[in-house]
Amino acid sequence: MKLENMMMMGGWFVNNVDKSTNIHLSKSCMPHLRANSTLTFINQWQSVKKLGATVVLVGDAYDKAQAYAKKRAIEEGRTFIPPFDHLDVIMGQGTVGMEVMRQMKGPLKAIFVPVGCGGLIAGIAAYVKRVAPEVKIIVVEPSDANAMALSLHHGQRVILDKVGSFADGVAVKEVGEETFRLCKELVDGVVLVKP
Repeated sequence: MKLENMMMMGGWFVNNVDKSTNIHLSKSCMPHLRANSTLTFINQWQSVKKLGATVVLVGDAYDKAQAYAKKRAIEEGRTFIPPFDHLDVIMGQGTVGMEVMRQMKGPLKAIFVPVGCGGLIAGIAAYVKRVAPEVKIIVVEPSDANAMALSLHHGQRVILDKVGSFADGVAVKEVGEETFRLCKELVDGVVLVKP
């Protein structure tokens, strides 16, 4: 297991991508806005706010926060930086797979990855399958926020009517386009967890 909360920026990996972006934006003195769902833990959005971001809490799942951020970006002439569904972001998240492979002392059979929008697992899978195609990549999702599991089962992205709030980082109604394309090709299985 790789504990991402041991990284310099604290928090878990996906949050670190956002924090890293906010650190760089704050150092450049560029005004920036971050939209989070109302389910986001207070310490996550407050730490980003301390870095100078304007934080807006919108909706009960990531999808509504993303739609709001995209709308504000268009209205205000800002650049929307996607937190997961962009090849550069996915490649960056793939470094977790690289670290896992480098730190292994013996054979590795599988990597289990928590999934929300799919960026982390798409990155890990893309790297690991290139260097060790025999390693199984397994989706882990809450049973009440299983957008990736259902999308893989149906062979196309599905939109959930609602998502549970057990784990805010994976509470999404729809996985990303690019992340789904990669996961459809590279993921080997799914484990659903009951909250």
